[in-house]
Amino acid sequence: MFFLDLSGRIDRSSTLAMTENGVTYFYPALGFSGIISQMVSLPDFVTFGKVRGSYSTVANDVGFDNIIQRMTLSGSQSHHH
Repeated sequence: MFFLDLSGRIDRSSTLAMTENGVTYFYPALGFSGIISQMVSLPDFVTFGKVRGSYSTVANDVGFDNIIQRMTLSGSQSHHH
């Protein structure tokens, strides 16, 4: 017996909340499992066997300090000895 699981999550960025229409991110996930003990003959001491795997997409939001505009002053300075 095989099982396939599909799921997804939509997150809204609170860091970018003031942007037009907000910013959302979609994170899909996929899972697969199979009950081995129903598909093949196993030794008597094994009463149940299952194989499972999954894949998902994850990410981080934009850091608050990455969206602040910064201004720096730079210039050349002469040093006399």
